[in-house]
Amino acid sequence: MAKKQNKSLTEKGFFELSYEEDQSLMKEIGVKAIAEAHSLGLATAHGDDRGLFYRYPDGHREYFELHKKTKVKPNSKTKGENVLPL
Repeated sequence: MAKKQNKSLTEKGFFELSYEEDQSLMKEIGVKAIAEAHSLGLATAHGDDRGLFYRYPDGHREYFELHKKTKVKPNSKTKGENVLPL
C-alpha cells in the first residue's frame, strides 16, 4: 500500500484540517477581516473580561449594556415582569 502524502494547508479541504491548522487559519482570516473593516472606517465586534464591545478604527471601545432589565407593559406573554430588551 502506498504511503499517504502530507498535503499542504492550501491543498487540504476544510474538513481535513487538524484543530491547530483550523485555529491558525481562523485567526489569520479574522485578523485580515478586522484590518479591512477598520481600513474602511467600520467598527468590529469583540469581547473581553469586561463584556462585549465595538472596537473602532481609532482604537476606542464602546461596551454593550447587557442584561439591562426594562419594564414593559403587561400583556399575555410577559405578565408585566422585567424582561431583557431585544
